[in-house]
Amino acid sequence: MVIQFSEIIDALLQFNGGDPGRLIRGEDESKLLLEDGDFDVVGEGSDFHACEKNIHVNHGNREIASLYKLYYLGANCVGSSVDFGPGVGLMALLKKILGGRKFNSLKDDAHLYFSDDRKDGAILMGKCSVIRFGRRSVRSGYAVLGVDYASVGNKRLITWNIEATMDRLDEKPLGSFRKYSPEYGKLVHLYFS
Repeated sequence: MVIQFSEIIDALLQFNGGDPGRLIRGEDESKLLLEDGDFDVVGEGSDFHACEKNIHVNHGNREIASLYKLYYLGANCVGSSVDFGPGVGLMALLKKILGGRKFNSLKDDAHLYFSDDRKDGAILMGKCSVIRFGRRSVRSGYAVLGVDYASVGNKRLITWNIEATMDRLDEKPLGSFRKYSPEYGKLVHLYFS
């Protein structure tokens, strides 16, 4: 399956926690249809688990191998994410998301988080959308876009995980984030400007 980079971003963020509707070009979120199709099930069906599928994302003139996941608690779909493979930079992803007029409400309610060692970070946008990012080495990174669809108890699993495991950056740090990654430096500058 091949899909445009912009289609995935639009589909995953346009609902921001509302009815997910059709997530990726007509994919039906019925768990039985997914399990019978070409999705792999990871985890126990009666507990928290994911249905995942390898997809190809057209980004510029390249095709990027990525992983699309739907998260379930029992039979209820509670979220989804796309793990973009190498070739999608954090700033390109942010430019696409924050540059679009329809995402202005998300842009105004964005919060930046980093792990203690600064190897991982996240941007929470609105109440339900997350961009996770990190670096595997000085030259490589990853970006995961995720959306919560429903609360589990009083928590939204994807966004709650960020808040529970990372520290929110409320003021511009004194030191430079460029030593961790040039893109981190750009991101922190963009966030606080």
